[in-house]
Amino acid sequence: MSHPYLKLSLSVLLAANLACAVGASSTADSTAVAQQAANTQAAEAQMTQTQEAQVTAVAATATAAFGQTATPARATAVAADKQSTRAAATAQAAAQATTVAQSIAEEAAHLSADGYLTHAAGTFFAVPDFSQSWAQLGWYKWWLTDYTPTDFVIRANATWRSASNTADWWTSGCGFVFRIQDEQNHYLAFLGLDGRVYFSGFRKGNYFALGSARYGKLDTPDGKAQIMLVVQGSKFDFFVNDTHVYSRTDKAFASGDLALTLLSGTNKDFGTNCTMRNIELWELE
Repeated sequence: MSHPYLKLSLSVLLAANLACAVGASSTADSTAVAQQAANTQAAEAQMTQTQEAQVTAVAATATAAFGQTATPARATAVAADKQSTRAAATAQAAAQATTVAQSIAEEAAHLSADGYLTHAAGTFFAVPDFSQSWAQLGWYKWWLTDYTPTDFVIRANATWRSASNTADWWTSGCGFVFRIQDEQNHYLAFLGLDGRVYFSGFRKGNYFALGSARYGKLDTPDGKAQIMLVVQGSKFDFFVNDTHVYSRTDKAFASGDLALTLLSGTNKDFGTNCTMRNIELWELE
């Protein structure tokens, strides 16, 4: 491909040289001018060929590069790479889930061996992480999971923050509401930030206490602990950091929804924040 601006400059130069040659009226000069014109045309042709060759080479390189990425074979290879990546991610997630399921299954086996359960067979469910705040003294609030297990083991790593350094620690904490029929009928089990485990509930809208037991000192206003609730039949057991703290039996409710809960203990600012991670649910058969 020729360059139009470069060609115009050479033509102007050629015309100027020819004009000078005509004015001189010399045969020798005419011959020289003709030779110069021929040389100029040859140079122009050579330059044009060089430019065309460069453009052709660039086009060929671009075509080759495009061909490497746009051919059906290349498209198939890219799709295969993506599928392989997705498969690897799925396999990793499955392996992690298997590891977690194995952990809670082994825990159920230990509970059975220690007499807290009559059997350990069950199904694993991973409950999404939970983080909520609540600021109403003397009340608790719950958030439903997607599960309604009758007999189960649920375990979570809990952390808490209180907006007050002088909150009512016995009514502050993290835990579970279970066998929920409705707001007027359910059980409550939680770890109070005073270091005690509490069981209670509502039956036909009337509050009833099911007792408590001391675990030990907890960090406040910020702290953490692993909490676990074991429910089978009419028997309930609560563990803190793998230590059994309290057992209770009650026959008010045989089944119902399962929820995560927190109790504030203060009206200040955000109240209490409770976060639960690695929440494992083992629904007993």
